[in-house]
Amino acid sequence: MAPDYADYTHALHSHAHATAAVPIPTPLTAHGVPSVTARPRPRAARLDMRSVPARLDRDHKSTAAREGASRALPLTEAPTYKPTIEEFADPFTYIAAIAPEAREYGIVKIIPPDSWRPQFALDTERFWFRSRRQELNAMEGGSRTALNFLDQLHKFHKQRGVVLNRLPSVDRRPLDLYHLKKAVDMRAGFDSVCKKKQWAEIGRELGYHGKIMTSLSTSLKAAYQKYVMPYELYLRSAKPIVQQQLQDEQGGPFTPLVRARTVSADSVDGSATPKRGLSTEADTSVSPSPKRIKPEDPPTVAGSNMLLHRPSGSVKRMSSRTNHTPGENCEVCGRGDSAESMLLCDGCDAGYHMACLKPSLKTLPDYDWYCDKCLVGTGEYGFEDGGIYNLRQFQEKARNFKERYFMQKGIAPGQATERDVEAEFWRLVEDLDSTVEVEYGADIHSTIHGSGFPTIERDPLDPYAADPWNLNIMPLHEKSLLRHIKTDVSGMTVPWLYVGMVFSTFCWHSEDHNTYSINYQHFGETKTWYGIPGADADKFEDAMRRAVPELFEQQPDLLFQLVTMLSPKRLIEENVRCHVIDQRPGEFVVTFPQAYHAGFNHGFNFNEAVNFAPADWEPFGRAGVEAYQDYRKLPVFSHDELLLTAAARDTSIETAFWLGPALKIMEDQELMMRAHIRQLFPHITEEYAPQDLPEGDMQCAYCNAYCYLSQIRCPCTKNVVCLNHYDELCECDRTTRVLRTKMSETELDTIVTRVNERAHVPHMWLEKYTALTTGDEKPTFKALRSLLTEAEKIQYPIPQVEELRRVVAAGNEWIEDVQKILARKHQQRRRAERPLTTTAARPTASRRTSARASSVASDAATMASEEPVRKPEYLDDLLLRVQALPFTTAEVDALEERRDEIRDFEKHATAALADGASVNRDMLVGLIEQGYSLNVEIPQIEGLELRLAQLTWKKQVTDAMKAYMYLTEVDAMLHEGAELGFNAQDTLFAALTRKKELGDQWERDVSEGITAGVPDLNMLEDKYDDAATVSVTKHVYEALEQFLIQNKELTEAVDSFFARAETAELTQRARYKEVRQVLDKLHNAESGVAIEGTKVLALERMARKVEEWLHQGRKIFHKVNAGLHVLTTHLEAVEQRDRMCFLLDDRPSPGATTDEENKKEIFCICRLPESGLMIECETCHEWYHNRCLKIPRGALKQAEFYLCPICDPEHARIHRDSHRATLAELQQWLASATSNTPLPLYPDELGVLTRIVECATKFERFVNSITLATAGKVQQAAGVDGLSEEDVYVLKFYLRKLEGAEVVLPPQTEFLKATVAEVARRRTGKEVVMVADDEEMVNVPVAEEAAPAKGEAASPAATPSSPATALVPVPPPAPSPLPAVPSIPASSASSFMFKSLLTTTGTLDENQLQQQERERQRLRQAEISQLRRPSSGAGSDGVGGAGEGSSEVVIP
Repeated sequence: MAPDYADYTHALHSHAHATAAVPIPTPLTAHGVPSVTARPRPRAARLDMRSVPARLDRDHKSTAAREGASRALPLTEAPTYKPTIEEFADPFTYIAAIAPEAREYGIVKIIPPDSWRPQFALDTERFWFRSRRQELNAMEGGSRTALNFLDQLHKFHKQRGVVLNRLPSVDRRPLDLYHLKKAVDMRAGFDSVCKKKQWAEIGRELGYHGKIMTSLSTSLKAAYQKYVMPYELYLRSAKPIVQQQLQDEQGGPFTPLVRARTVSADSVDGSATPKRGLSTEADTSVSPSPKRIKPEDPPTVAGSNMLLHRPSGSVKRMSSRTNHTPGENCEVCGRGDSAESMLLCDGCDAGYHMACLKPSLKTLPDYDWYCDKCLVGTGEYGFEDGGIYNLRQFQEKARNFKERYFMQKGIAPGQATERDVEAEFWRLVEDLDSTVEVEYGADIHSTIHGSGFPTIERDPLDPYAADPWNLNIMPLHEKSLLRHIKTDVSGMTVPWLYVGMVFSTFCWHSEDHNTYSINYQHFGETKTWYGIPGADADKFEDAMRRAVPELFEQQPDLLFQLVTMLSPKRLIEENVRCHVIDQRPGEFVVTFPQAYHAGFNHGFNFNEAVNFAPADWEPFGRAGVEAYQDYRKLPVFSHDELLLTAAARDTSIETAFWLGPALKIMEDQELMMRAHIRQLFPHITEEYAPQDLPEGDMQCAYCNAYCYLSQIRCPCTKNVVCLNHYDELCECDRTTRVLRTKMSETELDTIVTRVNERAHVPHMWLEKYTALTTGDEKPTFKALRSLLTEAEKIQYPIPQVEELRRVVAAGNEWIEDVQKILARKHQQRRRAERPLTTTAARPTASRRTSARASSVASDAATMASEEPVRKPEYLDDLLLRVQALPFTTAEVDALEERRDEIRDFEKHATAALADGASVNRDMLVGLIEQGYSLNVEIPQIEGLELRLAQLTWKKQVTDAMKAYMYLTEVDAMLHEGAELGFNAQDTLFAALTRKKELGDQWERDVSEGITAGVPDLNMLEDKYDDAATVSVTKHVYEALEQFLIQNKELTEAVDSFFARAETAELTQRARYKEVRQVLDKLHNAESGVAIEGTKVLALERMARKVEEWLHQGRKIFHKVNAGLHVLTTHLEAVEQRDRMCFLLDDRPSPGATTDEENKKEIFCICRLPESGLMIECETCHEWYHNRCLKIPRGALKQAEFYLCPICDPEHARIHRDSHRATLAELQQWLASATSNTPLPLYPDELGVLTRIVECATKFERFVNSITLATAGKVQQAAGVDGLSEEDVYVLKFYLRKLEGAEVVLPPQTEFLKATVAEVARRRTGKEVVMVADDEEMVNVPVAEEAAPAKGEAASPAATPSSPATALVPVPPPAPSPLPAVPSIPASSASSFMFKSLLTTTGTLDENQLQQQERERQRLRQAEISQLRRPSSGAGSDGVGGAGEGSSEVVIP
């Protein structure tokens, strides 16, 4: 290796170690599996999927594609397949379809349809893996042989004191001692070369041309004698000893018997006994074990029942010597004593007593000492472990390595073509002087690190999680035999992952157990594959042995170790077919059984691979097990167990076809070996053990094969051997051997027989089919149909079944057609039609079927109309068709009999039609029934039906004319008669025509009379009477009847309205509501009305007068825009409310206690019982409904007490839902209805209004007595101080009723409010202005609060600092403070109030009431003006709270 490149490689390794030196807290076991007790790894940087070539981006390739470029090696491309979506649906079916061609290449590429694009599902943040280091030239067989020889030669001379720091030179060039040795060996050795003087020839072969041949020969001979010959002489004595030592360690002969192991094509079909077989693999790439280390039990993945792939080549040692650490015991005598004389090998650390060596040593040597195994060489080789990476780290390492390497070659980054990479790869592999080391992430367990495909456990909703091409699904597919393995096997039934970089390689190998393999590239750069067809497997192995015999001599199982490469070019020279293919992202590569394959990567990529086994794999698998047994290689699973598990689980015939022969071979071999053992040991002890044993208890200790069905064991050891190696178990006498069997011969034969019988089912059916179809006579159709039914139950494709299915289908179709003709109705046939009792029940159906008297004939005709036309000739066609079918059936005779019946019917029907006079209805019905029962369309039936229909029509018309007929029935019979061929020449038809003409004329007259402007009722009544004798349409008759009734009712109603309008008593006049309803009917009438227009207009005027009066009421209640019904509803509500508030039985009880007050049944201003939320006044202790007060809930929760509007008029206010009318307004409105021109109609609202006014007037008289008494007391005492508590209580009581009523009594209400307010002022020391705003009296303070009199306590309500919170509805503050208003004596206001009370006690007419109201308003306005006159220093705005139309009364 050049110095500059050596420096570069060293720097690259230093960078790799620095990159991998990130502290990863998860240690790995010797098998590359994370420790079960390790703590979780940290999250890695996520891999940017946009930075790697993927199928979604075909144009993105880090390595230039081979577009038109030739390959570095002259190889043939393996096929590439592009299945359609339909072909891609089932992987096993598709692979089986391409297998005949693909098997000839060993490997093929499959490109899925464009729509198949699974997303990369691996969590790149949690994915960590350990790589393997690969020295490229050490993997090539010839290079590794040369390096091994030079290493052993160096150790040999070093042990003898000669240090080979450098190779000897010839012609100023290093002499290749290995190739010198090979050249001498090829010419029969040193003596023969000297004798024949071939040293010059050897020199030319080694490439020396410039030196004189005599000098060259002398130099070569001297070098050979000095360096090579001593070592060769040593090997002659030491190699046999070392080989024997290795055989002892292996437990048997080291070199197995090499036999042909290629499975023939016939055995794939299960028809021949296979030869011995080899293996095939997907991208397992490298040996699962890093080196041929001392074998260990395979580790178990935590949390699963999966066994990790066993290290290839690991075997059990038969030596009884216990395992020990090298150097503890002597490798010759096995003892560990005399440690001071124990000499350790500087190569392998093995210990040897100096006395045990030959020749023995007396003292410890002062130089490096090597044992014979190290000097002779064992051929052990493997890949060392590399660093631990995540994908992003490895991507960076791979990219940097590739760019720097090719820059050394003068190629810019990204410009290296695939040809460049391939040529450089094979140069590095074969160049002994160029040592390049790369790393490869191979055999990464997907159960630990995750799969690149979505899985059902992680992504249950992803459709690709259950896709059959998903590598997690494929091994356990229903068509894969690997599903019968009872434990998951990583790498075979569970995918392995592969992370590659440029030049990383997977060496020549075939798959475990010769299974198929499939490899998918998720992303990355190209992976190049080389494949050998399975048929050339023996030729490939022979070529490998010839190329590197030394390696095979040391390790006969070299090809199982996945560590050796050989150039495809050399294989082609050995006449071995070798093919090549390039795999890119989104592509599958499939390898076939026994196909050796190898390859390398062009850069960073990510692949996933797994094995699968269709049914045709079984012979290859059996051959692989035999090969494992020859080489004592540990199998992955028991082939016999797989077959028996398949027999127990899968009972399909398709499985039985391949399983039957395989089980038979297994049974024959097993029984033969048992018989041989019993012959050798007639008295051997036999042990029956049907239970499943651990794998270690059924594994042969000699050849490592699984002894599933039987083993030989001995009490002296736990080991067992197969029946082939019964003598290799132990040194005990043979009589101690025990034959342990899992199944008896009977059980085994039962299983095999059952499977073979199942496989023989199609053959048995085929024999029946052949016997039926090859006889001289036609088989019966019943027998063929039964045979088809039997075939449908056989779950196996039989070619003859399809032809039989077509024959039976044709037969079923023929018999179905025949049955439609032969079928007869078995109902009771009726000879006469059903009697027609009513006109409405008469049939009016279509032409032929309406006249049939027999329901049987009708049903037959309906069935005939639903089926294709079948004429008598159709029977002849059926008879011709059946002659061409290959069967006989009883329906043929029945069909011929039916044909004779049809001919007989045709003869009788023709005679009946010819003799029309003597044929009656019964005869016709009978013939028609007979014709339809034949299920064939016979022309004579139509004529018979016409004749029957004509007779039936005449009878129907005759019977119908005896009773009344509607015009629609006359039309229907005329139409039916015309269809049957009748005309005016027929008497019945002419009579029906006359009836129709009279009926049409009647309907025209009625229509004209009804639609006239003023209908002629007399004429219409005459037409109504004529309908009893004329055929009319029912709905026209009913419309006329309804028209006459309606006109009569309206005329009577209008006359009644006018007659009652003259009545003096208003309540006896017509109701307004009734008149309005009649007017609406008149306006909405669709036809003319026989009422004079003047009467209608008069009614309209009367109704409008009433509506004008109602409009006055809407104005009073401020409901101008509302409808009349709203006024009615409001009046009823006012009446109901006033009935409760003006109830005279509701009297106050001043002396009652609080408990007695609480027992009252009515409360509040509405004087209704308790309901909903109730609030008690703190002063008067009256209960109020919150719905009447309308106080927010939040305010209720915050307040501690409540003062009602009656007790605290200063703050409280009653919120009204609608406007209240005064009693005077209602009296005036009522008087307008009963004045000199009373209403012409009586509205219902008038009655409600009358009751409201009467109730309010009655209460007014009563409350006047209360106010007069109160006024007298006030005048007598010169103020309100003369009122007692009981007086105040009574005033509040009636004020509460007045406030709750919907009719306002203004004088009484204002007097009570003023009096109560004055009482409150006297007691609190504040003057109060009573402001009337929208009929509500609001108390407003008008002066500073007076100090309490001497000896009086301040009122709690007047104390500013009182902590209690009063619940009163407080109006919003005035925009400016009120000015102080001086106290005004009670002059005009009080006198007016008392005068008003006195005058209203008597009966007043309307004029007096109006005059009194005007006077009252004048006085109030005058007093308000005086109050608003600004005092000295007062603002110009006066009392700011008084709005427009408000009134104020001041009480001194």
